[in-house]
Amino acid sequence: MRILQASYIIPLNAAPIAKGYLYIEDDGTIIHMGQEAPITDQFEVEVYEGILCPGFVNTHCHLELS
Repeated sequence: MRILQASYIIPLNAAPIAKGYLYIEDDGTIIHMGQEAPITDQFEVEVYEGILCPGFVNTHCHLELS
């Protein structure tokens, strides 16, 4: 599991979370996000300055590559 912390986390279905945490399974599945800090030191927290937007998918396509 990975735990990410960012200045802001912007979920698709809720208000932005200041100083939020994002919990991600090894396969990339988002399992939780919120302001609660991890209660274990089993995982190293990756800290990022800036904004994380989980759930956004880059779906653009270049015609010359299609």
